[in-house]
Amino acid sequence: MSRPLSEPCSRRPARQLREFRAAARAFAWLALLIAAQANSAALDCASPGPISLSVPAAPGVLEVELRPSGAAVLWIEEQGHDLRLQPAAPDALLLQVPPRFGLSLLPLDAPRRVGIIRVLDNAANARVSLGLECAPLPVDLEAWLGRADAIARHFGGGLGSLRGVEPPFALAELIQTAPAPRWRAFALHLRAQWLLLSGLSAESAPAFVEAARAWDAVGAAPKAAAARVAAAENLRLAGDSAAVLSLSRSAPTAPEAGHYFGVRLEAARCGALFDRGELDPAAACHAWVLAAYKALDEPLEAANAAINGADLQRRLGRHVEARAVVLQALASLQGPQSDAVRGRAEHSLAETAAQLGDLPGVLKHLNAAQTAFDAAGEVRWQGHVLRRLAATLLELGNLADAQLALEASQALFDPVHAPLPYASGQLLQARLLRARGVPTESLPLLTASLATARSGTQRELQNLVLLELASTRLELADPGGARAALSELQDPSPRERARLELLRALAEKDAAQSAKLEGLLQRSPLASGAADGIDWTALSLSERIDLQREQARALAASGRVNEAQDGLLASARSLDAQRQRSGNALLAQALEGLVRRLRFTAFELLATAHPQGFEAGANADAERLLLQWLALGLPLAAADSGADWSALDAQIGRHLLGHAPAAQSRALLKALASDHEPAAPARAIDLRASLEAEAPLQLLLAGERHALLATWTRQGLRMHRPPDLQTLQPRLGQLSALASSQGSSLQQLHDVAAEVAGRLQPALSTLDPAEDGIGILADDLALGVEWALLPDHEGEPLGGSHRIRLRTLSHAGATQASAAALQLLQAAQWQSARGGAASEDATRLPALQAADAEAGLIRAALPGREVQVRALAQREMLLAALGQSGAWLHVSAHGDLQPGRVAGSGLWLDPAEGQAAPQFMSALDIRQHGAQAAHVVLNACQLAAQQTPLSGPSGIQTSFAQSLVQAGVQHVVAARWPVSDTASHLWVPAYYRALQAQQDSGRGFDPAEALREARRALQRSRAFRHPFHWAAWVHLQQLPLLPRSTAHAPEAPSGERNAPP
Repeated sequence: MSRPLSEPCSRRPARQLREFRAAARAFAWLALLIAAQANSAALDCASPGPISLSVPAAPGVLEVELRPSGAAVLWIEEQGHDLRLQPAAPDALLLQVPPRFGLSLLPLDAPRRVGIIRVLDNAANARVSLGLECAPLPVDLEAWLGRADAIARHFGGGLGSLRGVEPPFALAELIQTAPAPRWRAFALHLRAQWLLLSGLSAESAPAFVEAARAWDAVGAAPKAAAARVAAAENLRLAGDSAAVLSLSRSAPTAPEAGHYFGVRLEAARCGALFDRGELDPAAACHAWVLAAYKALDEPLEAANAAINGADLQRRLGRHVEARAVVLQALASLQGPQSDAVRGRAEHSLAETAAQLGDLPGVLKHLNAAQTAFDAAGEVRWQGHVLRRLAATLLELGNLADAQLALEASQALFDPVHAPLPYASGQLLQARLLRARGVPTESLPLLTASLATARSGTQRELQNLVLLELASTRLELADPGGARAALSELQDPSPRERARLELLRALAEKDAAQSAKLEGLLQRSPLASGAADGIDWTALSLSERIDLQREQARALAASGRVNEAQDGLLASARSLDAQRQRSGNALLAQALEGLVRRLRFTAFELLATAHPQGFEAGANADAERLLLQWLALGLPLAAADSGADWSALDAQIGRHLLGHAPAAQSRALLKALASDHEPAAPARAIDLRASLEAEAPLQLLLAGERHALLATWTRQGLRMHRPPDLQTLQPRLGQLSALASSQGSSLQQLHDVAAEVAGRLQPALSTLDPAEDGIGILADDLALGVEWALLPDHEGEPLGGSHRIRLRTLSHAGATQASAAALQLLQAAQWQSARGGAASEDATRLPALQAADAEAGLIRAALPGREVQVRALAQREMLLAALGQSGAWLHVSAHGDLQPGRVAGSGLWLDPAEGQAAPQFMSALDIRQHGAQAAHVVLNACQLAAQQTPLSGPSGIQTSFAQSLVQAGVQHVVAARWPVSDTASHLWVPAYYRALQAQQDSGRGFDPAEALREARRALQRSRAFRHPFHWAAWVHLQQLPLLPRSTAHAPEAPSGERNAPP
């Protein structure tokens, strides 16, 4: 509330105004005496004020008794402290500009009692000026103030909260029609504030400068100081640190410590020094500001200053100290205005957690920050949260999710008014492009980001861009360009220096200085934490994983292979411990991707060490090493912790149906940050015995440049000659593309399948011609092979001659197939079975015309089994059905897949009751709750689709079908790509007739054999003989983990270290 009392009405006769002021002076001493004795005052037309009173600390209230003799107006002006009326007065004009010097005008027509309280709960001296004018406001002034009030009432949020909002009245007209110079200064400040909250920092900074001049011209120094502070803060947001320093003060001049805005102006100067990389002066400046705020008893500002100081400590590599400072500041926060500062504290803690490699902590603090910024209306800070989320998802290798979050963040910034945040987003986009394998496309973004950082003298951003540019140049085989970028770094921080030294060594590797790289890496920096004065733990988690991999390669190159493998395993176990502690199925899956990056290197070293392979049982060390890595990839035991993934699934569904993705990133953050009870420790298992019980089992696992091709026999591991991934992977992708295209050439399909089989021949040659079964470990690269298309020993496709089982390791024991009924769950039938009009969203998923006939086809094929048909419109229905021990389920619905998403594979359910849009359901709830069904057929598109993993930073995307097996389903039949609905008329009855024949002949229960018969039925038909129709269908089956009979784990390689990454 701010009120220039010296000019209550520009058109009041001068004589009357002089009488009013004389009366005010005469009675002011009496009012002050009363106020000094009690938290109350009285004003009437005989003693109208103005008077200056202290407002008591909370919970005290300054009570004011008003006794006008007729129409009157109470003027309430803040004098350096935010205040408000109690109870609220809807009829008051609230002109809260500038902050802490706001003005309220309360019309009166009868006696009234009002209370005035503090907004901030502190002990600082809070004063208010009160005056009663015993006459109504002139009509023209009242109208002008009413327009100003309508504008000021929009000022409730933070930066960007008014983005895209038009003011209710023209600000330029308000300025032009101001009835007096003081009101013009107020209108100028009002315009600047609107520009600020609209996110237009580049325009608001000069507008605040103009307002400051106007306030100075009318002698309102405190309000001018408030405007200068706003100008300085917005100049910093606009990336002009030099202008901030010139506006605040010259270095030798002492800052103003006696009032709030003087200290806040110095705080803006501290930030500019930090941006310029002048860290020592910035540290001294922050310390002064913190002490000054404490002396003024400004707890919120003191907490904010402490967070700023902690950010500086973090840049210096003092992460533990920074975290302690922020936690102390966070504990001190209270009151209604603390949300924005609370959000900043949580965001700072997220940044520190990122530096400490605590990804669950990053997500937890980011979610808390998002909640606080939402409450405070801080739109720009919400953008910062989304950008950090994008960076974290990039660390986890979830590139598609990271891209969505980054796009949502960049939408809140622009290069004119928020150039530095926008440039930071460009840097992150460049990193994403490099992670996707297109580093050349990142170069223009890096050039633009570097130009912005230099123009704003933003030292940290400039160094980070140069480091990324060096990494990109190295990836483009340009070590000279990398060295040139690194030479431009200025005063690197500890984190920057760690990256600098690593990249410099890598860049010099091609300059006949590889010894320096090996020497740098062989000192085990991850174990020691520091080497040669470099704090290696200052690297991000992803960078430290990359460093661990480089270290392993260097150790192996010098003949220390065992030591290299030990380091990789120790780092992977640390990550796996985080995964198991999380209790969060989504986060656990994301963390699994980081373990895989280490595993790629470990398998590459193993393949390189045995280029010709070895016979079964001939290499116990390699066998033991492989078991240890497979054990790290085991799925977590299900734990029904009450987690609800429906909100995330709903947002994923909206995005799949073409809606905006911003809310999806927020839902993903909330889901990743959810606190769930950790799963109960899994029983001790004997992985070797589990594999031998199902032998022979084929293994195809990715390294960096080679694949591990092996067969697990009853005599142990037999390793074959490692195939070259550079030639194998493109052929696997080509074979999948041909198979999933209905019009592809059969001859070309045959040729590519034969070429793939040739590269996998060592493993295929182990198949016994007398046997018709093949078991494949459903892990990693093997899931990218179209096994059904590979030729057998007679040249016929394996899909028609063999029972192919993709075996998935699972903690759940084998479930007996004992259900007396089959449950047929149908969804996405809006235009056929349900009838009526479909929503626009529903029409994007065409009706499954053949689904209505499936019940009759299955009943005819299974005459002895009841078939129960139910509409699938509730996720709880599917969870309950899957939870029934021994259940048989046939699901007829649409499936969907978003490649590269942690929860992008799922089913479309019918709309919920009262809703028109279909519901998306990922496998997250199923993984969390577990399942006990024996047999599930997913007659839906691409629910068994699995991206072929690469050796780069790609995350783990487990298919919906494999998730069911990991959750406990014994057998799952599903499709790898979109399939023909009409083909169901042929393969569905063939599949179930084969199951019935097994039962009739007493041969047991074998879905792999039944699926082979279904494929044969399609192959024999004229319409569906193309592999598009029959090769898509795969059978996934549990490989139960057997309990360990001894109390000892498999022996680890000697010299194992336990250093976390």
